[in-house]
Amino acid sequence: AWGRRASSLMILALMGWYLFLITIHYVNQRPLWNDELCVFASIKDYSFEQLFTIPLSHVQQFPKVYVFLIQQLSAPFHFSLLSLRFLPFIFMLGAFFVWMRIAAKELRSVPQRICFVLCFAASIPLIYYAAELKQYSMDVFAGSLFILLCMNQLALQQSRPGLYKAILVLMPMLGLFSYTAFLFFIFPLYNIIRSREWKNLNCFLYLMSCVIVLLFVYVYDVRISNGAALREYWQEYMISFQSIPDFLRTFVEGVNNLISRWFAEMPKWVRMAARFFVAFGLWEMCTGFYAQLKKDNYYFISVYSLAFIVFLELVILGSLHLYAFTIPRTSLFFAPVILMLSIKGMERLKTIHPLLFKVILGLFMGYLIMVSLGIAREIVLRGDLGAQSRIFNSK
Repeated sequence: AWGRRASSLMILALMGWYLFLITIHYVNQRPLWNDELCVFASIKDYSFEQLFTIPLSHVQQFPKVYVFLIQQLSAPFHFSLLSLRFLPFIFMLGAFFVWMRIAAKELRSVPQRICFVLCFAASIPLIYYAAELKQYSMDVFAGSLFILLCMNQLALQQSRPGLYKAILVLMPMLGLFSYTAFLFFIFPLYNIIRSREWKNLNCFLYLMSCVIVLLFVYVYDVRISNGAALREYWQEYMISFQSIPDFLRTFVEGVNNLISRWFAEMPKWVRMAARFFVAFGLWEMCTGFYAQLKKDNYYFISVYSLAFIVFLELVILGSLHLYAFTIPRTSLFFAPVILMLSIKGMERLKTIHPLLFKVILGLFMGYLIMVSLGIAREIVLRGDLGAQSRIFNSK
């Protein structure tokens, strides 16, 4: 009992550490930088009619409903930095707690859960975008809610049918705030069809909600947007089919970004070490997908089965030049997914030797603590955490 209590206190302390880091970063009120200033121009100058009838200024792309909410919330406070970044902060906060709930179910041991909390505290993107005037923290939140729904979908269907219907109607509305939500629409629908509910009211409610949201986003976001200009701008970050070498280069670069850029960009050794640790997640995603799906009776009710399909969606959209998934911030929602898979993948080392698993997990934990302390140095002592801060020897 004492051991369980001590473990719970350790996890709570580390959760508090992450919350401390994002809160200090938020209240530091770092000045708006270029991309934020471009979004701010639309928030400050556009009327309600302009927001929904013309593209955002300065070639920006941002869910219009989300921009409107930020505008309405921050205007009474004279567009102060804290008011402009309040919703990004709240959504990252919400995403963190949802992921802690997911981890409690998906990760078996206390050391694994401790390691996962440390992944948040050692990630510049998951700290920095908690206080930045962009939609990326909302992407993390939307993705986490869909994963949590899928994990509990069968239980809700049986035990709380009224609540389940309400959730099926509300969940697609996340697409009004985050384009990432559309990547997850298919999973609850598949589970409904798999459970032979496709002829009943639940299927109808979910499909109608999806269709309404898709139509709204098409009419007010996609049809009137800077999408074409942005796709041209991000061309080099898409998957190229110009030649086989170009395809291999762009695909490998994209995968490399998904496994190496979640902690810190500089110094380079931090990214090099990340490749080793997060490669376990890539391996687990590719090799453990079918086994997990079969274990779950071919329902998508686990992070470990959802991840591979979402990855394929990203690759397909990148190949169609519709989504620059190789840029870390545009795929920030995928960071907790691959990091959890990394910890799960390390567990397979037990089949070689139990001690090997403990050593690798311990090394990962030590690495995360060191990186987190480096990030804290930038936030607490310098008060100037950037998206690509150098966390050691910063001069």
